[in-house]
Amino acid sequence: MNQEPQIKPYIDIPRMAEIVQSMVKDVLDAFVNRDSTLARSVCARDDIVDGLNDQVHRELLTYMIADRERSPALFT
Repeated sequence: MNQEPQIKPYIDIPRMAEIVQSMVKDVLDAFVNRDSTLARSVCARDDIVDGLNDQVHRELLTYMIADRERSPALFT
């Protein structure tokens, strides 16, 4: 499936990656420094990433259902 063309441009996935990378850094800093405020901010960003993930999932399903010929392996 990796050989197939993109269904849509990758916009939200790189955004999610950037957010998650900053979350990993901050959660480690919060742990080392015992910073509960920073730890809570990581939790808030997790909700943002979850929302982006849900959005990407819905968009991709919509594209795949609308154009089944471009994604036949998913419907066999």
